[in-house]
Amino acid sequence: VAKGSSDAVVAAGSTGAAMAAALFGLGRLKGIERPAIAATLPTKKDPVILIDAGANSACTSEMLMQFATMGATFVKNVYNRTNPRIGVLNIGEEEEKGNPLVKETHKLLKENTIGLKFIGNIEGKELFQGDVDVVVCDGFVGNVALKTIEGCSMMLFKLIQEEFRHDIISKIVGLLAKPFMKRIYKRINYEEFGGALLLGVKGITVISHGRSSSYAIKNAVRVAKEAVESNVNKKIAEIIN
Repeated sequence: VAKGSSDAVVAAGSTGAAMAAALFGLGRLKGIERPAIAATLPTKKDPVILIDAGANSACTSEMLMQFATMGATFVKNVYNRTNPRIGVLNIGEEEEKGNPLVKETHKLLKENTIGLKFIGNIEGKELFQGDVDVVVCDGFVGNVALKTIEGCSMMLFKLIQEEFRHDIISKIVGLLAKPFMKRIYKRINYEEFGGALLLGVKGITVISHGRSSSYAIKNAVRVAKEAVESNVNKKIAEIIN
């Protein structure tokens, strides 16, 4: 990708290794302090971008401001949403809540002069309501949230499967419900989204789950293709600089 013989790279395995390879092999976009992972999450409405989902555990408010800019640019150009809504993941909606990092980030986004549509703080319970397009947080919080969501969804589906096998009546109900459950699973299955885009490097890098199936890799390639076609890196660079 750095030499120009390829347009994008898809990496499934170690997130740290993929990020390090992209950071040192491709370099950062001018004006970007640290790249960030933009993970796509399902909601009741349209998918939401969570950024950073694990690239940077220690952040400054300026870095989170850049994450918000990159996330909004991605949503606008890849998902074709005009004026994306941005929220900061926090322990409460009130402006005065949260740690110093979140409070300062709130201030920077509220006072931004580059046209970002900031709607304020959002709590974890609001992640899946679909009332925001980009959720901003540091990589530590984002990665914990992402893995908690993944574990919770797996547990719920296993519990439902166990109940459908409990007795003969449950098995009959389970057979009748199978088409509906498949549709629900398709909407929330991380493999549908393929992988998370690493924003802020000079080249398209998509990071997939270490246990990705061929179906997930196919969708990760699709994400890479969409990012290349939308020229998202160039548009991020234009806004940042």
